[in-house]
Amino acid sequence: MYITKVLSYNGAWAKLLAKHQSEFSEIENIFKDNDEFLFFKESKESKESKESKESKESKESKESKESQESQESQESKESKESKESQESKESQESKESQESQESQESKESKESKESKESKESKESQELLTKYMISSYEFAKKFELDNWIKFNFNEKVEKRSLDFLLKKNNLILDFGFGMGSSKSLLEYVFNIIKKNNEYLNQSDNLLVRVCLNNSVYESRVKFGENNSWERYSEEYYNISPIPIDFPFLIFGLSLEPGSLEIIELENSNEPIMIERSIEFKPEHYQAGLGILSYFGTVMRKKYPEQNAKVKIEQDDFIVRLIVESENGDKEIIERAFDEFGLVIHQDITPEEFYDNYLDVAELKTKLGILESELKFQHQLVKVHEHRAIELQKDKEFLQNVIGQALVRPNSPIYINNQQHNSQSTVINHKAEFAKSNDDLEDLIDLADSEALKNRLATIQNALEVNRNADQPEEVKDSSGMKKLAKFLKDVNEVGNEANALAEKGGKALDLIKSLGRAYNSLALWCGMSQIPSVF
Repeated sequence: MYITKVLSYNGAWAKLLAKHQSEFSEIENIFKDNDEFLFFKESKESKESKESKESKESKESKESKESQESQESQESKESKESKESQESKESQESKESQESQESQESKESKESKESKESKESKESQELLTKYMISSYEFAKKFELDNWIKFNFNEKVEKRSLDFLLKKNNLILDFGFGMGSSKSLLEYVFNIIKKNNEYLNQSDNLLVRVCLNNSVYESRVKFGENNSWERYSEEYYNISPIPIDFPFLIFGLSLEPGSLEIIELENSNEPIMIERSIEFKPEHYQAGLGILSYFGTVMRKKYPEQNAKVKIEQDDFIVRLIVESENGDKEIIERAFDEFGLVIHQDITPEEFYDNYLDVAELKTKLGILESELKFQHQLVKVHEHRAIELQKDKEFLQNVIGQALVRPNSPIYINNQQHNSQSTVINHKAEFAKSNDDLEDLIDLADSEALKNRLATIQNALEVNRNADQPEEVKDSSGMKKLAKFLKDVNEVGNEANALAEKGGKALDLIKSLGRAYNSLALWCGMSQIPSVF
C-alpha cells in the first residue's frame, strides 16, 4: 500500500520533512511491504482444492453417463425377448429413473448452494476479523523498528488495542481497524485538545494513517467508511477548529501515485478579551487603581503571551481590554480568573506569585486599594453624612471586581443610583466562553462515546458564534439549537443526557451552569428560554 494523500494542518508537512524524514520513510516502507495484514491473497492450497473439486464433479458426470448407456443396452435386449411386457416395465423404470435422477440433482444442488453460502460467510467473517486487528499487526511491525507503544492516559497504556506509537516526538496512530477514535471531530477534541498541555511540552508532531475511499470501495465492503476523503470533508464542515497544534492525516492507496497534499491553515485571528465594571463614585478611584495593575500581572506571569492591556473609561464605567496577536486565549482567561480570586481574597499573594518581590508589590497594591477606600469613605461621611460601615464597603467592592474578572455567568454592573441597587447585563462572549469550558468538562465525565461526540459537536457549533457581535447572528444558530435540545433531553428519563445528570455532583452542576448560560444567551438574542430549574 502507498501513501498518496496528505492533509497537513498548520504547517505540519513542512515540519515532518524538516525534522522527521527518516521516520516518514519507515512509515512508507512498513505499509508498502505488509498489505497482507489487511487483505487475503488466494493461497496455493485453496487453488488446488478448487481444481480437485472440479475434477471430482467431471468424473461423477462421466460415470453417470456410462451407467445410463449400460442401462439402455440391457433394456434393448430385454425388449427382443418380450416386447409388450418389457414396454410396460420400461415405462415404469424410466419414470422411476427420472424421478431418482431429479431427486439426486436437487439434493446435490442444495448441498452445493449451502456449501457456497457457508464458505462465503466464513470468508467474510475472516476478512472482518483481519481488518479489525490490522492496526495491531501493523503496530508490531513498527515496534520492530524501535517505535514504542504510547498512551496519554497511563492507566490504559497496556491495553493491546488502544494505543499510539511514538518515535523521536513523532506520534502515530491508525484511522482503521480497532483502537482510538475514527473521526476528525473525535481526533481534534479527544486526542489533540484534551492532551494539548502534554503535546506542547516538547516538539511533538501528530500523524494519523487512514485508508483512501477507493480501498473501502474495492476491498473493505463492510462497516463504517472512515476514509481520508471523509476526514477532508469533515474538516471543511467543522472549520475553524479551536486548536493550533499541527497534525497530519495520511491516505493509503492500493496503487502508487503522485502525492496529493492539502494544506489546512488555522484562523490565527487576534485574541481580544474584555471585562467591564461600572463603579459607584466612591469606589471609582480604588477600582481603577487595582485594575491598572493587571498589565503588570500579564508581563510578570505570562510574558510569552505578548499581551497588550488597556483601560477605557466612560464616566464611571471601566473596561479592561487584553489583546494578543499570537497568545493563548485560555491562558489569558486564566490570568483574569486568578487575579480576580486574589482581589476577592480567595487566594493569597503568596499563592499567586512565586517571587517574594512580586508578592510584596502585590500586597502593596492591595494595601493602596484599602487606603483609597478609607479616604473615599471619609469624604462620603463629610460631604453626604452617610453612615457606611467601611468593612462592608470593602467587601462589597472586592465582590464586584472579583466576580467581574472570574468569568461569571454575567459581569456585575453597579448602577449609580440613590438606592445603590445592583443590575445585571449580559456579556454574551463571556457566556460562550463559560459554556465551552463546561462542555469540555462534561465530555470528560460522559461514559459513552456517543454522548462524548454529541457534546463535542455542540461545543464546536457554539464556537462558531463565539465572536458574534449581533444577536441576529446567534438567534436560531445550530449551536444554540443543539444546546437547547441537549438541555431538554436532560429532563427526559431514559436517555444518556438524563443519565449524566443523574450522576449528581460535578456533572449536575455543569449541566445547571450550561442551562444558566443558555438562558442568558437566549434572553440576549431573543430565543425561548428553558425551564427555570436550570
